[in-house]
Amino acid sequence: MRKFFVFTLILFMLPMPANAYVNFMPGSPDPFSTLPIATYPQTVYVAPDPFYQLSQAIAAQNKAAKEEKKLKEYLAKVNEIVAASADHELEFLITKTNELGIQETIALVQDITFEQGVRLDIQNYNDITEFSYKETHPDFTVNYSYAYKTSTEECRVIVEIPELRISKSAHGRYSEPKPETPPTEIADNNIGMVLSIQKTPEGGFTILEVMPDGPSAVAKIKKGDILIKVDNYDLKEQELDRITAYIEMRHGQKQPVSATVLRENKPLIFQIQL
Repeated sequence: MRKFFVFTLILFMLPMPANAYVNFMPGSPDPFSTLPIATYPQTVYVAPDPFYQLSQAIAAQNKAAKEEKKLKEYLAKVNEIVAASADHELEFLITKTNELGIQETIALVQDITFEQGVRLDIQNYNDITEFSYKETHPDFTVNYSYAYKTSTEECRVIVEIPELRISKSAHGRYSEPKPETPPTEIADNNIGMVLSIQKTPEGGFTILEVMPDGPSAVAKIKKGDILIKVDNYDLKEQELDRITAYIEMRHGQKQPVSATVLRENKPLIFQIQL
């Protein structure tokens, strides 16, 4: 400890160079004045223009309003097109169903979609028949759905664009054509009788009616007789239309024909003057 004190005292007693002292007396030069001083760029604060920001906000709002208006106009136009398409499809469905019937109309739509490379889905449950298909476009899909309700003869069409959430339907009624009743008889005025077109077990044709004062009535042929032969033509081997054509030819020639009939299971031959 003593040695440290003596060393410190000697250190302070040693003379120091004149330039080693820092003089802070008034008028003395500042020794720090020669040191380089770092400089920084001056930052100028400019307050934002509230009216500029307001004009930008209004411009953005107006742009959004214009885009929204265009979107609404576009969707309204699409709605009109979809509604018109539904009405058109319903008119097509009713027209073809009234003309062809349900099954033939479905077959027609199936042929059309097949040519377009589109699959037609058909479902049946209870009295409802439903069929549908899809048209695929680059940005959207159009779904077409058709349905019949046979118990009430109602039909329905739905046209839908799922991506735009647009769907329109149209309803109507159809009247499916009744199946034609095949003729059960044929009248031959040349010979003066009405014949059943259905062959009997004997292979002939039943005479349903004999025209008054006609050639058959004059020849004494009666209603209920079974015509089994005309001249040499056995009716077991001939169709009725061929026999009537033959009788018409003989009528044009004004030649008589021989008619063989069964009456009470007995064959009788009559000469009919045409």
